[in-house]
Amino acid sequence: LIKGWLIGSISPSGPYSILAVVGEQGSAKSWLAKILKCIIDPHELGSRRPPKTTDDLMISARNNWIVGADNISRIKDWLSDDLCNLSTGGGLSKRELYSDADETIIHVCRPIILNGIEDIVTRQDLLDRSIVVTMSRIMDEERRPEKELLKEFESLHSKVLGALLDTAVVGLKNMDSIELDNLPRMADFARWVAAALGDEGPEFLDAYRENRDNAIKDALGDDPIVINLEKLLDQGKGKWSGTATELLANLNAISEDEHKPKGWPGAPNAFSGNLRRLVPALPCIGIYVEFKREEGLRSKMITLTRKVVAK
Repeated sequence: LIKGWLIGSISPSGPYSILAVVGEQGSAKSWLAKILKCIIDPHELGSRRPPKTTDDLMISARNNWIVGADNISRIKDWLSDDLCNLSTGGGLSKRELYSDADETIIHVCRPIILNGIEDIVTRQDLLDRSIVVTMSRIMDEERRPEKELLKEFESLHSKVLGALLDTAVVGLKNMDSIELDNLPRMADFARWVAAALGDEGPEFLDAYRENRDNAIKDALGDDPIVINLEKLLDQGKGKWSGTATELLANLNAISEDEHKPKGWPGAPNAFSGNLRRLVPALPCIGIYVEFKREEGLRSKMITLTRKVVAK
């Protein structure tokens, strides 16, 4: 998966996947992120704290090929949206300094690497663009000095970069002819990596799909809305239909939490937006959602159906 992300990062035009490295303290998350960035995009500032504004993120992207953020504890909603935008190609428009009419436009598409202790990628649209790698803690007897590791990396750097460039040659040769069945999300990224890996392409695609499905299922399993949707479908024998107002009222009644968790929607329109974000991921656990406006009704009807997921 990491090799696939690296190969994806040298694609001529993107889109690029987001590598999310998670693990407990002492699992070398920051070290891995620094080394992966240095292979392709050496920089005197090896790791960076998360950006505080969209401006900070876009300026970093304009001056770096790989955008990194170190030791993230939580990705705020605005940053999650901006990272999605950056991985698939986005921009920033700003008024020029001391100007009322002119604007400066920054358009960038970049590979991204993040790391943190917790499951930092939680929103489904960001998970769709991510490869999640979990690191194990390194035992004390297995630790090595950073200076020694850097020396070893420097001796291997040119060979690793050369091997990546060789795969890029293969990718450019095969890109127009490769055909894939059941294209995953980030289809252009997946096609590029599969084309560059040649015979190893199917192995990467299987690992990529499994990684994405597992990450989505893990995130859904911790989502309070999804937990209560499943309870509602249990009561309704696998089916429910009604308006967003009725659905939110049902979930509020079912929820066993005296104090609703942070982010729990307080109004039907906010709930409807939250549900729409979950719709593409819910089939992974067998839940299908349909929004449909029926004649004579002011509100859209929401139909929930649960089907058995093939293993």
